[in-house]
Amino acid sequence: MGNSMNDTLLSQQEINSLLQKNEELNSYPYITDEEKDILMEIGNISMSAAAMLLTDMLGREVSLTAVQLKATAPSMLLSGLDQPHVALYGRFHGGLSGPFVIMLREADSSAVSTPVSDSMNRIADAVCDAVAKLIKRDVKFSASGTEVIASNSDLGKLGISENTELVKIEYGFKIKGSLDSFMQLVLPLDTARAIIGELMKDEMVQEVKEPEPPAEQEASKRTVPVQRPQFGELEAKPSSGQRQNIDLILDVPLELSVVLGSTKKSIKEILSLNPGSVVELGKYTEEPLEVYVNGKLIAHGEVVVINENFGIRITSIISAAERVKRL
Repeated sequence: MGNSMNDTLLSQQEINSLLQKNEELNSYPYITDEEKDILMEIGNISMSAAAMLLTDMLGREVSLTAVQLKATAPSMLLSGLDQPHVALYGRFHGGLSGPFVIMLREADSSAVSTPVSDSMNRIADAVCDAVAKLIKRDVKFSASGTEVIASNSDLGKLGISENTELVKIEYGFKIKGSLDSFMQLVLPLDTARAIIGELMKDEMVQEVKEPEPPAEQEASKRTVPVQRPQFGELEAKPSSGQRQNIDLILDVPLELSVVLGSTKKSIKEILSLNPGSVVELGKYTEEPLEVYVNGKLIAHGEVVVINENFGIRITSIISAAERVKRL
Protein backbone atom coordinates (compact mmCIF):
# COMPACT_ATOMS: atom_id res chain seq x y z
CA MET A 1 0.00 0.00 0.00
CA GLY A 2 2.93 2.26 0.76
CA ASN A 3 4.30 1.75 -2.73
CA SER A 4 0.90 2.61 -4.24
CA MET A 5 0.84 5.97 -2.42
CA ASN A 6 4.38 6.75 -3.52
CA ASP A 7 3.42 6.05 -7.12
CA THR A 8 0.72 8.73 -6.98
CA LEU A 9 2.90 11.43 -5.43
CA LEU A 10 4.71 13.94 -7.63
CA SER A 11 8.45 14.20 -7.36
CA GLN A 12 10.04 17.58 -6.60
CA GLN A 13 11.30 17.70 -10.18
CA GLU A 14 7.78 17.20 -11.56
CA ILE A 15 6.40 19.88 -9.21
CA ASN A 16 9.09 22.33 -10.35
CA SER A 17 8.28 21.54 -13.99
CA LEU A 18 4.57 22.25 -13.45
CA LEU A 19 5.33 25.51 -11.64
CA GLN A 20 7.61 26.58 -14.49
CA LYS A 21 4.94 25.83 -17.11
CA ASN A 22 2.36 27.77 -15.08
CA GLU A 23 4.74 30.73 -14.86
CA GLU A 24 5.32 30.59 -18.61
CA LEU A 25 1.59 30.54 -19.34
CA ASN A 26 1.03 33.53 -17.05
CA SER A 27 3.80 35.41 -18.87
CA TYR A 28 2.00 35.24 -22.23
CA PRO A 29 0.81 38.67 -23.44
CA TYR A 30 -2.96 39.09 -23.79
CA ILE A 31 -4.67 39.53 -27.15
CA THR A 32 -8.43 39.75 -27.66
CA ASP A 33 -10.45 37.53 -29.98
CA GLU A 34 -11.40 40.61 -32.02
CA GLU A 35 -7.73 41.51 -32.47
CA LYS A 36 -6.96 37.93 -33.53
CA ASP A 37 -9.80 37.99 -36.07
CA ILE A 38 -8.66 41.28 -37.62
CA LEU A 39 -5.00 40.22 -37.76
CA MET A 40 -5.89 36.87 -39.35
CA GLU A 41 -7.90 38.67 -42.04
CA ILE A 42 -5.06 41.14 -42.68
CA GLY A 43 -2.61 38.22 -42.76
CA ASN A 44 -4.66 36.30 -45.31
CA ILE A 45 -4.94 39.36 -47.55
CA SER A 46 -1.20 40.04 -47.31
CA MET A 47 -0.15 36.45 -47.93
CA SER A 48 -2.51 36.04 -50.88
CA ALA A 49 -0.50 38.77 -52.60
CA ALA A 50 2.74 37.07 -51.53
CA ALA A 51 1.56 33.73 -52.91
CA MET A 52 0.89 35.29 -56.31
CA LEU A 53 4.38 36.84 -56.37
CA LEU A 54 5.99 33.49 -55.51
CA THR A 55 3.87 31.70 -58.11
CA ASP A 56 5.23 34.03 -60.80
CA MET A 57 8.77 33.78 -59.41
CA LEU A 58 8.90 29.96 -59.11
CA GLY A 59 6.67 29.07 -62.06
CA ARG A 60 4.61 26.78 -59.77
CA GLU A 61 1.37 27.33 -57.91
CA VAL A 62 1.98 28.58 -54.36
CA SER A 63 -0.58 28.92 -51.56
CA LEU A 64 -0.18 30.55 -48.13
CA THR A 65 -3.10 30.16 -45.72
CA ALA A 66 -3.26 31.33 -42.10
CA VAL A 67 -3.54 28.41 -39.68
CA GLN A 68 -3.25 29.99 -36.23
CA LEU A 69 -2.27 33.19 -34.46
CA LYS A 70 -1.12 33.65 -30.91
CA ALA A 71 0.58 36.19 -28.70
CA THR A 72 3.77 34.93 -27.12
CA ALA A 73 6.69 35.95 -24.98
CA PRO A 74 10.16 36.01 -26.61
CA SER A 75 11.30 33.23 -24.27
CA MET A 76 8.62 30.94 -25.76
CA LEU A 77 8.97 31.95 -29.41
CA LEU A 78 11.42 29.23 -30.41
CA SER A 79 10.56 26.59 -27.81
CA GLY A 80 8.19 24.72 -30.11
CA LEU A 81 10.56 24.33 -33.05
CA ASP A 82 10.92 20.67 -34.00
CA GLN A 83 13.91 21.33 -36.26
CA PRO A 84 16.21 24.18 -37.31
CA HIS A 85 14.60 27.08 -39.19
CA VAL A 86 15.92 29.69 -41.59
CA ALA A 87 14.88 33.16 -40.42
CA LEU A 88 14.86 36.38 -42.44
CA TYR A 89 14.94 39.24 -39.96
CA GLY A 90 14.89 43.00 -40.20
CA ARG A 91 12.80 46.02 -39.22
CA PHE A 92 9.78 47.99 -40.40
CA HIS A 93 10.26 51.67 -41.11
CA GLY A 94 8.17 54.49 -42.50
CA GLY A 95 4.57 54.14 -41.32
CA LEU A 96 5.40 51.30 -38.90
CA SER A 97 8.31 50.45 -36.62
CA GLY A 98 9.66 47.35 -34.92
CA PRO A 99 11.31 44.04 -35.84
CA PHE A 100 9.80 41.63 -38.36
CA VAL A 101 10.83 37.99 -38.82
CA ILE A 102 9.87 35.30 -41.35
CA MET A 103 10.75 31.70 -40.44
CA LEU A 104 10.83 28.59 -42.64
CA ARG A 105 12.09 25.09 -41.88
CA GLU A 106 15.68 24.76 -43.02
CA ALA A 107 14.89 21.40 -44.65
CA ASP A 108 12.23 23.10 -46.83
CA SER A 109 14.33 26.06 -47.92
CA SER A 110 15.79 24.30 -50.99
CA ALA A 111 12.28 23.84 -52.40
CA VAL A 112 11.65 27.59 -52.35
CA SER A 113 14.58 29.19 -54.17
CA THR A 114 18.33 29.58 -54.12
CA PRO A 115 19.12 31.66 -52.18
CA VAL A 116 16.02 31.28 -49.99
CA SER A 117 16.37 34.91 -48.89
CA ASP A 118 15.11 36.01 -52.34
CA SER A 119 11.71 34.40 -51.79
CA MET A 120 11.51 35.51 -48.18
CA ASN A 121 12.28 39.11 -49.16
CA ARG A 122 9.49 38.91 -51.75
CA ILE A 123 7.10 37.79 -49.02
CA ALA A 124 8.18 40.64 -46.72
CA ASP A 125 7.72 43.19 -49.52
CA ALA A 126 4.25 41.80 -50.34
CA VAL A 127 3.22 42.02 -46.68
CA CYS A 128 4.42 45.64 -46.48
CA ASP A 129 2.63 46.60 -49.72
CA ALA A 130 -0.66 45.05 -48.59
CA VAL A 131 -0.50 46.61 -45.12
CA ALA A 132 0.43 49.99 -46.63
CA LYS A 133 -2.71 49.89 -48.80
CA LEU A 134 -4.87 48.91 -45.84
CA ILE A 135 -3.71 51.63 -43.46
CA LYS A 136 -2.86 54.22 -46.17
CA ARG A 137 0.66 54.77 -44.89
CA ASP A 138 4.05 54.14 -46.43
CA VAL A 139 5.37 50.88 -44.95
CA LYS A 140 8.80 49.47 -45.82
CA PHE A 141 10.96 46.59 -44.62
CA SER A 142 14.74 46.60 -44.39
CA ALA A 143 16.24 43.12 -44.13
CA SER A 144 19.21 42.71 -41.80
CA GLY A 145 20.08 39.17 -42.90
CA THR A 146 19.22 35.49 -42.57
CA GLU A 147 20.14 33.12 -39.75
CA VAL A 148 19.64 29.43 -38.97
CA ILE A 149 17.93 29.20 -35.58
CA ALA A 150 17.25 26.12 -33.49
CA SER A 151 16.53 27.18 -29.89
CA ASN A 152 15.86 30.12 -27.58
CA SER A 153 19.59 30.72 -27.33
CA ASP A 154 19.45 31.98 -30.94
CA LEU A 155 16.83 34.64 -30.15
CA GLY A 156 19.44 37.38 -29.92
CA LYS A 157 20.35 36.82 -33.58
CA LEU A 158 16.94 38.11 -34.67
CA GLY A 159 17.22 41.56 -33.11
CA ILE A 160 14.27 40.95 -30.75
CA SER A 161 14.47 42.25 -27.20
CA GLU A 162 13.61 39.77 -24.45
CA ASN A 163 11.01 42.26 -23.14
CA THR A 164 9.12 42.58 -26.44
CA GLU A 165 5.64 41.03 -26.52
CA LEU A 166 5.18 39.25 -29.84
CA VAL A 167 2.52 38.01 -32.24
CA LYS A 168 3.26 34.83 -34.19
CA ILE A 169 1.13 33.85 -37.21
CA GLU A 170 1.56 30.37 -38.66
CA TYR A 171 0.71 29.74 -42.32
CA GLY A 172 0.24 26.58 -44.31
CA PHE A 173 2.85 26.90 -47.09
CA LYS A 174 2.33 24.78 -50.20
CA ILE A 175 4.19 24.67 -53.51
CA LYS A 176 2.37 22.45 -55.98
CA GLY A 177 4.25 19.21 -56.54
CA SER A 178 7.16 19.91 -54.20
CA LEU A 179 6.29 21.27 -50.74
CA ASP A 180 3.60 21.02 -48.05
CA SER A 181 4.92 22.75 -44.94
CA PHE A 182 4.52 25.76 -42.65
CA MET A 183 5.86 29.31 -42.46
CA GLN A 184 5.77 31.71 -39.50
CA LEU A 185 5.63 35.50 -39.35
CA VAL A 186 6.65 37.27 -36.14
CA LEU A 187 6.14 40.92 -35.23
CA PRO A 188 5.75 42.93 -31.99
CA LEU A 189 2.28 43.02 -30.45
CA ASP A 190 2.53 46.83 -30.33
CA THR A 191 3.14 46.92 -34.09
CA ALA A 192 0.17 44.60 -34.72
CA ARG A 193 -2.06 46.83 -32.61
CA ALA A 194 -0.80 49.91 -34.46
CA ILE A 195 -1.96 48.31 -37.74
CA ILE A 196 -5.37 47.53 -36.23
CA GLY A 197 -5.67 51.05 -34.84
CA GLU A 198 -4.98 52.69 -38.21
CA LEU A 199 -7.34 50.31 -40.02
CA MET A 200 -10.21 50.76 -37.59
CA LYS A 201 -9.72 54.46 -36.81
CA ASP A 202 -12.48 55.61 -39.14
CA GLU A 203 -14.61 52.49 -38.78
CA MET A 204 -15.16 53.04 -35.04
CA VAL A 205 -17.07 56.28 -35.71
CA GLN A 206 -19.89 54.74 -37.73
CA GLU A 207 -20.67 51.88 -40.05
CA VAL A 208 -21.62 52.68 -43.62
CA LYS A 209 -22.92 50.58 -46.42
CA GLU A 210 -20.42 49.24 -48.88
CA PRO A 211 -20.60 51.19 -52.17
CA GLU A 212 -21.45 49.21 -55.24
CA PRO A 213 -18.20 48.54 -57.16
CA PRO A 214 -18.05 50.18 -60.62
CA ALA A 215 -17.63 46.77 -62.25
CA GLU A 216 -21.00 45.69 -60.84
CA GLN A 217 -22.62 48.90 -62.05
CA GLU A 218 -21.35 48.30 -65.55
CA ALA A 219 -22.44 44.67 -65.43
CA SER A 220 -25.94 45.72 -64.36
CA LYS A 221 -26.27 47.87 -67.51
CA ARG A 222 -25.38 45.05 -69.91
CA THR A 223 -28.08 42.76 -71.22
CA VAL A 224 -26.89 39.17 -71.55
CA PRO A 225 -28.86 35.94 -72.02
CA VAL A 226 -29.02 34.04 -68.74
CA GLN A 227 -30.40 30.49 -68.50
CA ARG A 228 -31.20 28.67 -65.28
CA PRO A 229 -30.10 25.03 -64.99
CA GLN A 230 -32.64 22.65 -63.43
CA PHE A 231 -31.46 22.90 -59.83
CA GLY A 232 -34.78 23.88 -58.28
CA GLU A 233 -36.12 27.26 -57.34
CA LEU A 234 -34.41 29.37 -54.69
CA GLU A 235 -35.97 32.38 -53.04
CA ALA A 236 -33.70 35.42 -53.26
CA LYS A 237 -33.46 37.25 -49.95
CA PRO A 238 -32.02 40.73 -49.42
CA SER A 239 -28.85 41.05 -47.38
CA SER A 240 -29.56 41.88 -43.74
CA GLY A 241 -27.55 44.26 -41.65
CA GLN A 242 -24.99 46.80 -42.64
CA ARG A 243 -21.51 45.91 -43.82
CA GLN A 244 -18.38 47.81 -43.00
CA ASN A 245 -16.86 50.09 -45.56
CA ILE A 246 -14.11 48.18 -47.39
CA ASP A 247 -12.78 51.03 -49.50
CA LEU A 248 -9.36 50.46 -47.91
CA ILE A 249 -8.92 47.01 -49.47
CA LEU A 250 -10.76 47.21 -52.80
CA ASP A 251 -7.52 46.92 -54.80
CA VAL A 252 -6.24 43.82 -53.00
CA PRO A 253 -6.69 40.63 -55.12
CA LEU A 254 -8.53 37.71 -53.48
CA GLU A 255 -9.23 34.17 -54.61
CA LEU A 256 -12.95 33.38 -54.99
CA SER A 257 -14.09 29.77 -55.38
CA VAL A 258 -17.44 28.01 -55.55
CA VAL A 259 -17.92 24.53 -54.09
CA LEU A 260 -20.40 22.38 -55.98
CA GLY A 261 -20.16 19.56 -53.45
CA SER A 262 -17.89 16.92 -52.00
CA THR A 263 -17.83 13.23 -51.13
CA LYS A 264 -15.50 10.56 -49.76
CA LYS A 265 -14.29 7.59 -51.79
CA SER A 266 -12.01 4.69 -51.01
CA ILE A 267 -8.70 4.27 -52.83
CA LYS A 268 -10.23 1.34 -54.72
CA GLU A 269 -13.13 3.49 -55.92
CA ILE A 270 -10.78 6.30 -56.95
CA LEU A 271 -8.58 3.92 -58.96
CA SER A 272 -11.63 2.51 -60.73
CA LEU A 273 -12.66 5.90 -62.16
CA ASN A 274 -12.68 6.10 -65.97
CA PRO A 275 -13.81 8.63 -68.56
CA GLY A 276 -17.59 8.63 -68.33
CA SER A 277 -17.70 7.65 -64.64
CA VAL A 278 -20.26 9.55 -62.56
CA VAL A 279 -19.37 10.61 -59.03
CA GLU A 280 -22.32 11.41 -56.76
CA LEU A 281 -21.71 14.40 -54.47
CA GLY A 282 -23.11 14.82 -50.98
CA LYS A 283 -25.34 17.80 -51.86
CA TYR A 284 -28.94 17.91 -53.02
CA THR A 285 -29.79 19.70 -56.25
CA GLU A 286 -31.93 22.27 -54.44
CA GLU A 287 -29.19 23.14 -51.95
CA PRO A 288 -27.36 26.45 -52.54
CA LEU A 289 -23.69 26.33 -53.48
CA GLU A 290 -21.02 27.63 -51.12
CA VAL A 291 -18.96 30.68 -52.15
CA TYR A 292 -15.52 31.02 -50.52
CA VAL A 293 -13.06 33.93 -50.51
CA ASN A 294 -9.52 32.94 -49.51
CA GLY A 295 -10.87 29.70 -48.09
CA LYS A 296 -13.57 31.34 -45.92
CA LEU A 297 -17.30 30.91 -46.52
CA ILE A 298 -18.86 34.30 -47.30
CA ALA A 299 -22.03 33.57 -49.30
CA HIS A 300 -24.40 31.05 -50.89
CA GLY A 301 -25.61 31.08 -54.46
CA GLU A 302 -27.04 29.20 -57.40
CA VAL A 303 -25.55 28.23 -60.76
CA VAL A 304 -26.52 30.17 -63.88
CA VAL A 305 -25.35 29.99 -67.48
CA ILE A 306 -24.18 33.23 -69.09
CA ASN A 307 -23.63 32.78 -72.82
CA GLU A 308 -21.34 29.70 -72.80
CA ASN A 309 -19.93 30.11 -69.30
CA PHE A 310 -21.10 29.00 -65.89
CA GLY A 311 -21.70 31.70 -63.32
CA ILE A 312 -22.96 32.05 -59.77
CA ARG A 313 -25.92 34.17 -58.68
CA ILE A 314 -25.52 35.20 -55.02
CA THR A 315 -28.64 34.39 -52.98
CA SER A 316 -27.43 35.13 -49.46
CA ILE A 317 -24.43 36.71 -47.73
CA ILE A 318 -22.97 35.31 -44.51
CA SER A 319 -23.15 37.99 -41.80
CA ALA A 320 -20.01 39.20 -40.02
CA ALA A 321 -21.18 37.57 -36.77
CA GLU A 322 -21.65 34.21 -38.50
CA ARG A 323 -18.22 34.45 -40.12
CA VAL A 324 -16.60 35.01 -36.72
CA LYS A 325 -18.42 31.95 -35.32
CA ARG A 326 -17.00 29.81 -38.14
CA LEU A 327 -13.37 30.75 -37.35
